[in-house]
Amino acid sequence: MNRVSSQEFVKFSASRLGSCEVRGRGSLPKSCRCPKRERALPTRSKGLTVKYDFLVLAMLVWIPALVLVQVRPDLRKLALVMAGFSLPFALTEKFFYPHYWEPYFIGDLGARFGFGLEDFMFVSGLAIYTSLIYPSIHKQKLQMKRPSLQRLTRLGLGGIGLFITLLFIEVPVLYTTLCVTGALAAYMVSRRRDLLRPALWGGVWSTVVYFGVCLVFQHVFPHAFQITWHTEQYLYLFVLGVPLEELLYAATCGAASTVFFPYIACARFRPLNGITLNRPDNNFRGRATASNRGRST
Repeated sequence: MNRVSSQEFVKFSASRLGSCEVRGRGSLPKSCRCPKRERALPTRSKGLTVKYDFLVLAMLVWIPALVLVQVRPDLRKLALVMAGFSLPFALTEKFFYPHYWEPYFIGDLGARFGFGLEDFMFVSGLAIYTSLIYPSIHKQKLQMKRPSLQRLTRLGLGGIGLFITLLFIEVPVLYTTLCVTGALAAYMVSRRRDLLRPALWGGVWSTVVYFGVCLVFQHVFPHAFQITWHTEQYLYLFVLGVPLEELLYAATCGAASTVFFPYIACARFRPLNGITLNRPDNNFRGRATASNRGRST
């Protein structure tokens, strides 16, 4: 494969990417090789990035979140709670950066601390829309209750333990995240079989919305997925230009986020204008039957 100079590489990239700039993270290498797969654009070189890509992606994720909060004001408390629970996950960016992707961080906080302000925006917006999309589309309501500290601790310790174990045996961080998120969702559904349908539909609708967000993002920043993301180290499959890894991430997050609060708070999804069952749900493990339905007066 022929070698090209760094200046030629930058000129070629700038001609293909109008929103790219060269940042001062050090000098460019003397030469850059084209990727092994000819269908891809040249891989990202040190110092070349798509400016404000992560900020724009986080802002796009907040659009469906704000729409759902506006459409369902009765779920605003749930949105606030889920946003709060999601904030610690912004600190996990250091496991993904720069191995899985190298986005632009305001103030170069990613290089300094391993995460940036964009991470808090992204995880909170993602948590809000993925937790609200199922009850909004399927016209369900959720009674807000006090979360169980025991269930929350069990999920937290189990997730952290599995995450550390998979990283210890050198499972790539993206696959580790998918496995942990999927395992937690499966565990919650196994303990609460009434949450199976919400988990499945929550995952489906979350993926559809995130796919739309990615398509808009790709329109704003053409070829950003080939430059910022290092998908060549993973599945390297695309759906209309969107990495399949991102869609899998949205699906698992959507399933887990939909059932997270109902599980830790022992709450149930109920029809928006349906009958309320006058009984505790602490030990509920299946569908309601005629024998345990309460009469409405």
